[in-house]
Amino acid sequence: MVQKALIMVRLELAVMELPLLEGIFLTNQPLKLIFSVDSDMLFSWPAQVGGAGNLTVLPYLQIKPFEITGTFPIFVASRNSSKVDDGCDPLPENTPDLSKYIVLVGRGTCPFTQKAENFKAKGANKLIYYNNECQILYPEVDTLPTAMITAKDGASLLKAMKNGTNTVTLTFVTNPQPLDIHDTQSGGKMSVFSTWGPTFETYNQPHISAPGGNIFSTYPLKKGGYAVLSGTSMATPYLAGVAALYLSYHGRTSISARDLRDVMSTNGIPLNFNDGMTTSNYLAPTIQQGGGLVNALNVVYQTTRIHPGFIHLNDTARFTGSVDISIWNLGDSGVKYTFGSQPAVTVYALGNDSVDLQAFPLELINAPAQVSVYPKSIWVDPRDHGIITVSIQEPKNLDHTRVPVYSGFVQVLASNSEEFHIPYMGVAQDMSKAQVLDRDGYPDVSRSSNDIVSIKDDEVFTLDKDDKPIVWWRNILGTALLDIKLVPITNDSSDHLLSKRGDVIATSKSKRGKSIHGFPQRYLSRDGFGDRSNIIFEGKYNNENTVPNGRYKFLLKALKIMGDPTQEASYETWLSRSFYITRNSTSSKTKSEE
Repeated sequence: MVQKALIMVRLELAVMELPLLEGIFLTNQPLKLIFSVDSDMLFSWPAQVGGAGNLTVLPYLQIKPFEITGTFPIFVASRNSSKVDDGCDPLPENTPDLSKYIVLVGRGTCPFTQKAENFKAKGANKLIYYNNECQILYPEVDTLPTAMITAKDGASLLKAMKNGTNTVTLTFVTNPQPLDIHDTQSGGKMSVFSTWGPTFETYNQPHISAPGGNIFSTYPLKKGGYAVLSGTSMATPYLAGVAALYLSYHGRTSISARDLRDVMSTNGIPLNFNDGMTTSNYLAPTIQQGGGLVNALNVVYQTTRIHPGFIHLNDTARFTGSVDISIWNLGDSGVKYTFGSQPAVTVYALGNDSVDLQAFPLELINAPAQVSVYPKSIWVDPRDHGIITVSIQEPKNLDHTRVPVYSGFVQVLASNSEEFHIPYMGVAQDMSKAQVLDRDGYPDVSRSSNDIVSIKDDEVFTLDKDDKPIVWWRNILGTALLDIKLVPITNDSSDHLLSKRGDVIATSKSKRGKSIHGFPQRYLSRDGFGDRSNIIFEGKYNNENTVPNGRYKFLLKALKIMGDPTQEASYETWLSRSFYITRNSTSSKTKSEE
């Protein structure tokens, strides 16, 4: 019985990075990507608390401490922590002068800057946000000093002020010492902003993860010298540092880049899934974490080499369920290796009865693959290697129409106390059958002067500044090749349109015509949710030759996933309505109206 677990990611849109919303299959090429893990510790500063019972020290998150000294009472506009729009509206006329207060306001539905402006209008010059059910972060407001505290600490302060008679104060001292506090929400787990794999051709990304969320680091001096930043721009230099450690210890020519990637991947620490607030009791998919959190110490000092460092099972049509793995013992003593498996949670790419990929929250299911290793253990002499065979069967009772992606780890336990994990991933569907082009209102052609209205049959384009055709399309999955051709229409042409806006069709004549300028394009990512692609036709072919006046149609071709670009059946194709190119004409009527 498949047990479903709907994972809700509760984050404000204002602080989301695009990949968070985008679901899976966004990556278009099998690059050596790195993905981000949130820092386990949060950099903060202390304030002394008065009148709040057991809460005597309040850590507040900010790069630098408030440049104030003394004791200040706390002002709150609302003592109700569940008020989602706290501070979003202008404050009432009877609000006191807030310049002598520390303002405490809940994080909610409007931007930090909007709240700050409303309180600043009443004299506020120091503001602290208390977190809600979102991942904690460092607020960035230019108009006045701000900071953030945890939801728990915010609740304690509000409770102490509940009856309206008790005054709660915060005291700030000169030259305070910074505090490190544990991130109990997502610290040490995958950052929710990191893009998930796999590529649309089922290559797993990422291969490895590194610290990249809420990282305290150096920053340009003109911008303060220090900052807390999040992103793979933080994780990448961390992993580069791990690589440098390895090469400095073993020698610059001791290993290839691919083998070093495998060393990092198999020495990673698998992480449990975290939705930004809570951690589950099952492992995060390898399409989110790769081999897990990089372990620098193990990468440098391990004496075992495993190849390949990632098991790509492909999709059902190209399934490689049995893989030989080489285990190399580079140490000076013999080692016994014992093997097991650790499943990760399975992901449904599509929603119910839909060809569209799921945005977050993704639906995760507890449906493990069946993994067997032969032999179950091996002995490897020093400077020698052994070979094992890993056989994997996809999980049972899956809804294959929703493109399930399953994954996990082959566990390797060595008698010298080393431990390794070989990540694996497969797609329980034939990806060549997956739809690439969005057919709901796309593709389409409109006029540059009115890009929201579809053209009619045989409209005329002069190719003047505001009189050019725009081709619109939307990729719901990536494609290795997308081409737009201009097809001349003659009286004996048998090409015809199938519906008002055009349908995705198969045509034996799709080789006719010439590619327009800028096409073909290769390895395009799918369009983001709410996004679409377009090209304004300027009247040139891809060889820069000018298109002569005449009657034409656009032919759009998208290569199916895993398709053979030399075979016409491997493409999804669409043929537009016919139109005329008639330069030096001011008419915008259709030919039939002339």
